Amino acid sequence: MSNVARHSKASAVRVFLSMFEDELRLGIEDNGVGFDLERWRHRRNATRLRTGNHSALGRDQRGRCNIEAIPRHGARVQAFWRIPTSGVAAERRQESEVAAPQAPASL
Repeated sequence: MSNVARHSKASAVRVFLSMFEDELRLGIEDNGVGFDLERWRHRRNATRLRTGNHSALGRDQRGRCNIEAIPRHGARVQAFWRIPTSGVAAERRQESEVAAPQAPASL
């Protein structure tokens, strides 16, 4: 968001966060000036080699990031993470069943 505010000259920004099955999705889109994606990747890779800085998404095998940008037409950044939900949901269900108060046998 800070890059959108500083560089994009956008009149609109859309941010979304959603969960679909076992994937968390975060996206930011703007209608700003965009940028040259290949030039940006080249500069970023040179900086990483120099500094040893690598993104958390790259280190985490469950995450990935897509970047789309067209000069004078805006940009879109989307990040995706795999979130195993079946085990967590089952654990929460079991906890709630154990914690649920029991109704009296007869009144």
